[in-house]
Amino acid sequence: MYNDIFPSKTWSARFFKYAGDLREEELYYLWGKVLAGEIRKPGSFSLKTLEILYSMDVRLAELFRKIAAYVIDEQ
Repeated sequence: MYNDIFPSKTWSARFFKYAGDLREEELYYLWGKVLAGEIRKPGSFSLKTLEILYSMDVRLAELFRKIAAYVIDEQ
């Protein structure tokens, strides 16, 4: 039942661990979009997705954001 309405406890812990390590302000936007998407629909972003995002630098994250605009439905 918990996972039906909230991100899992493991997902949340990993998200905040990774997001807490951010130092570039430009990355906050991307991580905020991920959190909003996961809250809207739990299970939308896997733990592997978080790991990949965590490994991105600002330049790669910006490219990802541009491409994602064509692929991710934000409704």
